[in-house]
Amino acid sequence: MDWLIEFFKGFWKLIKKFFWWLIDSVFAPFRWALDGFFTVITQIIYLIFDGFLTAVAAVFKTFDLSSMLFSSVGSSLDLPPAAIWLITQLGLPQCVTMVVVAIGIRMLLNLLPAAVTRI
Repeated sequence: MDWLIEFFKGFWKLIKKFFWWLIDSVFAPFRWALDGFFTVITQIIYLIFDGFLTAVAAVFKTFDLSSMLFSSVGSSLDLPPAAIWLITQLGLPQCVTMVVVAIGIRMLLNLLPAAVTRI
């Protein structure tokens, strides 16, 4: 009697495997198409965002006077050229510029509520 139970269990597993294979093989092209669609959409969004950030970086590089200003200040303070080069390559002038601009923006934003509420 055990052999009959084992036969039906094995037969049931075989039927289950067949149906899962059938479902996977039927829906595989749909999954591939959906995956390809999302890949294309992701790449389009990435290209738009990358182009925007490239334009923003170009604008900031156009107005980047911090490296030139630091080089002239470093030369007038008799810093060695290697130290000026190292500080410039580390991006410290840009870092200082960003911090100063952030503080300035924060100070300006603090003035808005005062100007609006004390009319």
